[in-house]
Amino acid sequence: MVIAVGLPEAVVLNVEGEQLDGVIPGLDFLRDGAAGNVRKMTDPVVVVGGGSVAVDTTMTALRMGAQNVTMVCLESPDEIPASKSELKDALEEGVRIMHRWGIAEITGNGSVDGVVLKRCSRVFDNQGRFNPEYDETTTESIPAATVLIAIGQRADDLLRDRNGRRIHAKFIKAEAKKNRHRQRLTGHFTAQTNPFPLRVSSIDHKLHHT
Repeated sequence: MVIAVGLPEAVVLNVEGEQLDGVIPGLDFLRDGAAGNVRKMTDPVVVVGGGSVAVDTTMTALRMGAQNVTMVCLESPDEIPASKSELKDALEEGVRIMHRWGIAEITGNGSVDGVVLKRCSRVFDNQGRFNPEYDETTTESIPAATVLIAIGQRADDLLRDRNGRRIHAKFIKAEAKKNRHRQRLTGHFTAQTNPFPLRVSSIDHKLHHT
């Protein structure tokens, strides 16, 4: 058996102002675009993120009529996860890319009118793990009428055990990490962005013996 539920939920910033009108998860924005639900874009547009989904979100915004688009990412030009060809296309379309900035807050009164950035001094720690650090004293404010957040995806809580109880995504991830060094399993695997092998039977056992 293979569990291939994907990562359908967008990761949020958890910053002040994220609930304002005009702040949209990048995945929702892309789903709407794929379904033909074209949004009326209001400039300036700020896309938060540095991966392929962020670039896709940026290019989709341009196709929907945006003319002033800025990508904001934590990574330096050498660290950014999007491919060089994707970034080249975005730059040729007139997209501005601001490297080494995080989001301090999103401003506005009901609707978004700007983003306050804070300098990202480090993205990865000494072990190479994603663990950003910021210089809170170095900030910059940029205008925004639309903010598209494309900083990652996560699993939802749709999986349930045989008694109908939810199997939380964090629990699945934890079990997967425990088994990542196993070479042979019992035929149960997960298919996900972070492809650690997972024994589904171990999840079921723990859920019914705790």
